[in-house]
Amino acid sequence: MEFSLSTFVLEVINFLILMWILKRFFYRPVLNALEKRRNAINQTLEDATRKMSEAEALQNRYQQRLQAWDKEKQLLQNNLQEELQTQRGTQLAQLQEELAAEREKSRVNQASELEQTLQHYQSTAHQQGARFAGKLLQSIASPEVEARLLDFLLQQLQQLDEEDLKRLKSACDASSHQLSIVSAYPLSETQRQTLHDKLAGFCIEPVKLKFEEDSELLAGFRIHIGAWSLRLNLHDELTGFAELDNEKASV
Repeated sequence: MEFSLSTFVLEVINFLILMWILKRFFYRPVLNALEKRRNAINQTLEDATRKMSEAEALQNRYQQRLQAWDKEKQLLQNNLQEELQTQRGTQLAQLQEELAAEREKSRVNQASELEQTLQHYQSTAHQQGARFAGKLLQSIASPEVEARLLDFLLQQLQQLDEEDLKRLKSACDASSHQLSIVSAYPLSETQRQTLHDKLAGFCIEPVKLKFEEDSELLAGFRIHIGAWSLRLNLHDELTGFAELDNEKASV
């Protein structure tokens, strides 16, 4: 095969035309397409990077919010524990006060019940004692006992102090010299005279005695000189015993 210059030149020209056509119609669009593809990839990478940055920032904010929430939750738990502890202490103190008040109330009630029981037994004992003493005194009441009481009465009149003597003399002067003597049994003339002489010694002016009998006295005397009186008899002693028992029961 012989070398042909014209053919070679034509081949070169064809090749150049082909390169120009390729460059004109195929290479530049491909380059443009590649450029667009590269730009799209770069944009996608930038978007991905931006979104990753935003995601990291969001994650950081979320982590910070979680940490803040944990701290706030811990603080709330601590405050709740302190408040519960305070309320528990307050309720415990209140419960202890209520228990102490209930114990004191129970002690007072028990003491009151015990005192009432003791008073009841004491009152019963006093009543039984009064009934027994009444029956006993009724059984022993006699003119002889009254005579002994008369001797005791004369001794008591003899032993009056100055204040009692002054009141007795004042009552005697204000009584129009009328003295009342009540006895359980009739008095003999000697007993009446003895009482007259004794009581007349307390009055300046002559006195007149009025003698009466009252079997309710059992044995003994009631002497009335104006507002002044002297009671020495079994009935009044029993009555005073019963009244003393009632006063103790009412205290």
